[in-house]
Amino acid sequence: MIILTGLPGAVAWIVAIIYLEESARFDIIDGRYSEGFKIITKMNIMNGNRLEMRELDEEVKGHLINWSKKLNK
Repeated sequence: MIILTGLPGAVAWIVAIIYLEESARFDIIDGRYSEGFKIITKMNIMNGNRLEMRELDEEVKGHLINWSKKLNK
């Protein structure tokens, strides 16, 4: 009985590990800027491109990099 009740949670955990990515915030704070920027671009496309741009421009990337460096001091 315990196995049957734990099975949906185990399946959900496995699916999450396979299909979900780290958060862009975590990647940027961790110093993995290119991966974080790719996730932000993917989210921008999935959310309907409300920012009128496909990818982040260099100014925004610079601000995010400076922000992460301030957090990691």
